Amino acid sequence: MPFYTFYDSEGTIQHTEAMTKDELKKRLVMNPAFTNYMESEPYKRSTYLKVDLSGDTPRIVDTAPQVTDEDKMCELKILRNNMLRRTDWTVLPDSPFTEEQRTQWKEYRQALRDIPEHYSNCDEVIWPDMPN
Repeated sequence: MPFYTFYDSEGTIQHTEAMTKDELKKRLVMNPAFTNYMESEPYKRSTYLKVDLSGDTPRIVDTAPQVTDEDKMCELKILRNNMLRRTDWTVLPDSPFTEEQRTQWKEYRQALRDIPEHYSNCDEVIWPDMPN
């Protein structure tokens, strides 16, 4: 499922979320403040799109918002935080893993937490491998 990062008219990140194309269409109709958004596969930025809401139906305009280094770092942290959130359960005492497996998950999660110290945006990141 692709991630969408929503920007205001000045290019400031307002929200990011993973959703289907149908959910995206509903979001755009329900929240006209999200006029610009970027679709990306997890871990990789791919396409910038601008949505024109001036008519009766939202229309996608192929333009790229200005993305600053601060925006890239924010996106990096959002992706990293989502990955951490999705793996919180792996390190709980009642998880189905052995102590050795939990240690692997803890190391993976620590590597995720360390990413902002080593990279400045998502395009550069070499993401750690998730334990099996």
